[in-house]
Amino acid sequence: MKLITQCPDCQHELKIKSLFIENRLDLAKENGKEFELRCPHCQGRFRVHVDDVVAENDLTVPIIGGISFIAAVFLTLYFLEMGFIAYATLALPVIAAGSARQNQRNRINQFNQLHYDSKRFRIR
Repeated sequence: MKLITQCPDCQHELKIKSLFIENRLDLAKENGKEFELRCPHCQGRFRVHVDDVVAENDLTVPIIGGISFIAAVFLTLYFLEMGFIAYATLALPVIAAGSARQNQRNRINQFNQLHYDSKRFRIR
């Protein structure tokens, strides 16, 4: 999951560091309700409210899923040549990649649905 906002001057997308941030409350705890960013495109400084940040898909889950699928194909072929029934080596990475994709989708939906309010944490 990547967190992004737009520069109000040039509309350039800015990525916000989000390693352990699950929702806007976590983002507000780490950076404050409003925090300052600098646009690398136009060099402008501006303040961002946590409700102006949105979550989107990043490429880590598809890349890891693709690599694990390719590895599973080679392992399956190797075990089949050795005489083992190895369909599980092909199925497990596919199931794991699907689970990781669903987990990321749930995290993105949760972040985008829950908004921060200075008085309370509310669902919009």
